[in-house]
Parts: sequence; C-alpha cells; structure tokens
Amino acid sequence: MEEILEKLGITREPVEIILTTYFPNSKIPNAAPMGLEYQNQKLIFHIYEETDTYKNLIANEAGVVNVTRDLKIFANAAIKKQFQLNEFERADVVNAPRLKAADGFIEFIPTDFFDYMKKDDLGESEISKVEAKIEKIYVKNFVPVFKRNTSPSLRAIIVATKLQVALGRNKEVIAKKLRKKLEETITVAKNLPKEKRAAEYIEKLIQEYSLGQVE
Repeated sequence: MEEILEKLGITREPVEIILTTYFPNSKIPNAAPMGLEYQNQKLIFHIYEETDTYKNLIANEAGVVNVTRDLKIFANAAIKKQFQLNEFERADVVNAPRLKAADGFIEFIPTDFFDYMKKDDLGESEISKVEAKIEKIYVKNFVPVFKRNTSPSLRAIIVATKLQVALGRNKEVIAKKLRKKLEETITVAKNLPKEKRAAEYIEKLIQEYSLGQVE
C-alpha cells in the first residue's frame, strides 16, 4: 500500500484530489475538490463543517479519494458542482460513489474528527481535521496527483472556491481582491500551452456562474 501511495505522489505534503460521498439516506453522489495528506498510515483532510462533504462523511462514515489530473473534473466539482449520475459508480467496499473518469481510487472510512476554529479574511470557520483508514486502493492508470501550487489552472479553481465563500458571506471587499487574483491566475494559465484549454473552460464556468468577469 505504501508503495502505491508513494507512486501516486500521496505523502505528508498536501495534494489535491476529488473526494466523493453520498448524501445522507440516499445514493445521490457529491463530489468536491479537497486537500489531502498522508501521515502515520492515515488519510488526513481538513474540511469546512458547513460543507456537504463533511455532513455526508458524518452520516455515512465512508468516502472515496479520486485521483485525477483532469482539470475539467476539478472545475466541475468546485465551480459547476454538477455531474451526471452516469458519471459515477459505486465503490467496491465502502458506502460511497466514485467517478468513473478518475485514474485511481482510495476507498476509506473516517475514524476520527477533530474540530477547530480557523480565522482569516473570510471570517471564522469551523473546520474538522478528519483522519481516515484506507479500505481499498484501486489504480487504473498511475498518474501523479496535483501538488499544491504546481498548476495555475488548479490555483484558479482554488481561488474561485474561496470567492464563492466570500460572496456567500457578503465579504465584498475580499471578493473584489479574489476576483482580481482570479483574473491574474487565469491569464497565466491561458499562456501555458498545456493548460490553455483547461483555463478557457474554467474561465467559461466563472462567467456562467457569475463569479465575476475574467478578461
């Protein structure tokens, strides 16, 4: 197991993945981009307690780490927040869905939740440090996970997520700063041949979902 995780690039250093769960008392899937660390044979997430992902993990005690380098999947999960039901399949050994398009899956069960408060420009937030036990790893294609700050397009997606929170909390001053940062990050990504197409897709979603005009 350790060898497989290392080959995927999952270590103590934070990486970006898609976490999938079922809504409580249903088989309706939810997908969200998430930071992940691996320490002492445990998966570690820091999750906002106001999110569906946190509520789903509490209710169902199961989730799946989806490994992918498809930036469109990250954008859909973070901004569009919509997938078709036929884009999912049931996990093998836990009560959770997984994305068919992902390159690998880590099925897990949360074992501990440690609550704490985080205070930043967006205000105070209740966060849960979630530790989880791996139940099964299945890899279709060995692709390295995204390390933080290695992809401008992924950075843009993260900024867009923060912008959504700022708008939801009526933090207009912070939202204005985040819009500017988003524009700058999208511009950088569009100038990179490998990321141009993904950046244009992210730009389209940002405009479609009223997160601000990106020039």
